[in-house]
Parts: sequence; C-alpha cells; structure tokens
Amino acid sequence: MIRLSKKNSKSRRIGFTLLEMVIVLAIMLMMFTYLVATFQVVEKGHTGVAMINDLHDYASMNLKAIANNLCNSTTVGSSGRTIAVADTNHVVVDSNSLLPSYRQYPGNANGARWMVKLGFTTHSDTKIVDVTIYLYDSKDGNSLAYTDNMSVYCPACKEMVDLTNSPTITFSTEPYDG
Repeated sequence: MIRLSKKNSKSRRIGFTLLEMVIVLAIMLMMFTYLVATFQVVEKGHTGVAMINDLHDYASMNLKAIANNLCNSTTVGSSGRTIAVADTNHVVVDSNSLLPSYRQYPGNANGARWMVKLGFTTHSDTKIVDVTIYLYDSKDGNSLAYTDNMSVYCPACKEMVDLTNSPTITFSTEPYDG
C-alpha cells in the first residue's frame, strides 16, 4: 500500500462538468417537448368534444322549439305560420321568428358551421307529427354530422295534411273550441 502525502495528491473540485450539464439540459428539453405535445392533444380533444356537445344542444333546442310551436296547433299542413329552414340553410326559423337562433362555431365562408335540413311526417289518425332534424357540417364538405328526431302530439289539431319528408310544415293556432 502506497501512502500519498497531502502535498502529492491532486485537489478535487466539487461541481458538474460541462458535458454533464449539457446532457441534463437535453433531457429536460425532450421532456418539455413531450409535455407540450400532450397538452396540445388534450386541448384538441376537448375542443372536439365541446363542439359535439354544442351540436347536440343545437339540434335539441331546435326540436324543442318546433315541438312548442306544433303542440297547440289546430291545423297542420295547410296555412298559417311556417316552420322551415332559412334561405341561408343555417338556422331553423319561421316567418314570425318563433324559433331560436343560436351562435355557432365558425364554418365555411357563409359563416355558420352547421347546415340544417328538416323532415316532417304527419300521422293524421293519431295527431302526431314526426320531426327529423339533419345537421350537416359545412366545414367538412357538407357531410351529415348529426340526426335527431322527435314526435309531437298535437291534441288540438283539427286538420292534418300528409307532409311525409317535406322540408317545410305549416300550422295555425286558431282558438281551440274543444
């Protein structure tokens, strides 16, 4: 065993070398990149889910507005107020603006994200009107994005004309005499 005196031993410095610091910084940079990418994926997924929820709410709100207008109608399919798709095919409206408008996500050059089409089927024997709403995604080449339907019972209806798959339906709400 050789014993070295303190004079002959090299003094050792405490700290990190430049190479060790560069390796640690490279590892931190890679981890930060993965973290940012993860947050971007989560945010994109959240935006998609929020848009689908709004799409469902939009369809449901319009169906309920149509049902509210039809449930007290005395005549369906002849004259009176009209439920139809607007000329711009973006919001469900009627001639008296009874149905709600709804601010949508931005879509194509026309503005709104979803285009609306309606279908009506009347059953005069049961006084029921089946309403189907079709929502098309204008940003995705007008592909069908969502379909929903509702059956509306019209107890006060005296007359109901067959409007199977008609894009418009008319109704009037004269006072019901029982």
